[in-house]
Amino acid sequence: MTAKVRLEWLAMASVDSARGQVEEAVARSYGSETLNVGSVSVQSEVAPNFVGGRGLARIIVLAGAVYATAWGDATADGEDILVYPGAPQTIAVEPGQHLAFVETAAIASPVGNAPLGEISVGFGAGESLSAEIDIAPAKVVGVTVPNGWTTADLAVSVANGAGFTPSFDQLGVEQLIKVGALAAARRVAIEPGAFLHLGRFKLRSVLSGAAVPQVGARTLTLIIQP
Repeated sequence: MTAKVRLEWLAMASVDSARGQVEEAVARSYGSETLNVGSVSVQSEVAPNFVGGRGLARIIVLAGAVYATAWGDATADGEDILVYPGAPQTIAVEPGQHLAFVETAAIASPVGNAPLGEISVGFGAGESLSAEIDIAPAKVVGVTVPNGWTTADLAVSVANGAGFTPSFDQLGVEQLIKVGALAAARRVAIEPGAFLHLGRFKLRSVLSGAAVPQVGARTLTLIIQP
């Protein structure tokens, strides 16, 4: 997969708004460019000579998701920002400055105003209990179950001190993610509010309340939203 980015160069100016306040507004557009962004950092053209030396680069992701930086290398820690479709970002730039971009495969797509992330969850062969998961403060919005999954649903056990306790709703019903029998890999959407209480937890492979050991090692993918 290759991400695609449109970069717009804009000069800013201070103007008096209708409310009598001084606000920033676009004074002039200096054009745009479109970049194909892969796993190797790529640089933009140099920023133009803005009127008054004050400029912005507006980053609009057309496909995929990218990290962007105005300081040279989008792979450098602590200097980059995440940009994904539907949420343009702006970076203050100086004339002659480059921006750099690199694709991130960790982000799937936006929901609302936040991107999605993925966490792999493993079940050992012959096991019905997953490894421990810690997603705090994110929330679960889906799960991808692989082909070969031994027929079962997913129950949740939340951290309780040093141990883990089955999770029930306010009506006393154990909380389940319905998976059942699969003919192929399946992604199951989860209502975000259903598991807001999760921080540290484990998943259990169950059917009609009984543990179901997975015949072979299985890896599920939790879809989370920060």
